[in-house]
Amino acid sequence: MTIQLKEYRLHHPGPPYGLLLFLPRFEIESGSTVGIMGSSGTGKSLMLRSLVGLSPFSGSIIYSISGSLDQISIFYRDASSLKKIAGIVSIVFQDPFSSFNPSWSIQASMRRATSACDPKNFEANLQRYSEILKIPLEFLRKRPSELSGGELQRLALARSLSVGSRYLFLDEPTSALDAGHILSVAEALSSFRDEDKTRTILISEHSRAVLNYLGARIYQIDCIGLQLD
Repeated sequence: MTIQLKEYRLHHPGPPYGLLLFLPRFEIESGSTVGIMGSSGTGKSLMLRSLVGLSPFSGSIIYSISGSLDQISIFYRDASSLKKIAGIVSIVFQDPFSSFNPSWSIQASMRRATSACDPKNFEANLQRYSEILKIPLEFLRKRPSELSGGELQRLALARSLSVGSRYLFLDEPTSALDAGHILSVAEALSSFRDEDKTRTILISEHSRAVLNYLGARIYQIDCIGLQLD
C-alpha cells in the first residue's frame, strides 16, 4: 500500500496568501518511516491534514491498497473517501485538546475508537501502550480539562497506536513533552512499527530526537518541495 501525491499544491489558508508547497510527484511507501521537518508556518501540519482530507489542496492524493486496481482518491471534506480510509489511517493532531470531547471522560472517548478495530485487540493494545507511554490508569477516568497538554498528547497517541492502523500520521507529537516522555514516545512508535513491518509512520517534527531514534527518512519542507535531508 502506498500514498501517491501528484501535481500536489498546498496554499496558505490565510494572509499572506501564497503557495506553501508544490510536489510534482511524491510517494510514501508501505512500511516506511518518514519525517517532515521545517520551521513554523511551512505547511507541515496542513500537509498531514490534507492527506486525510481535512485541509484543502490541489492535485491528487491516492491511496493504492493493492495495486492500480484498488485505489482511494482523497478529496477535501469528502465523507465518502474519508469513510474508506477510516480503518486504514490514524492521525494525532498537534493540539491535544482538540483530540478529545471535553464533555466526556477519556475512557468514553477511547471507546469510540473501537468502531474502527477489534475491541478486544484495542483494549490489550491500550494497556501495553499506556505502560510504554507511562500513562497512569486513573487518567482514563478524568475529563480533558483535568489533564495537561502533554498528558492528553500521550493519551491521543496511545489511542491511535491501539487501533493498529496501517498508516499513522503524527503532527508534532512531542512538542508538549519533556525529555523523558519523548523517549517513551519513540519506544512506543518503535514497538508499533516492529509489530507489523507493513505499517507506515509519517511524522512532522521540529526535533530530530524521535526521527533519529526511528531511523526515519527525513525531508525538509519549503515552498519548492520536500528536500531529502
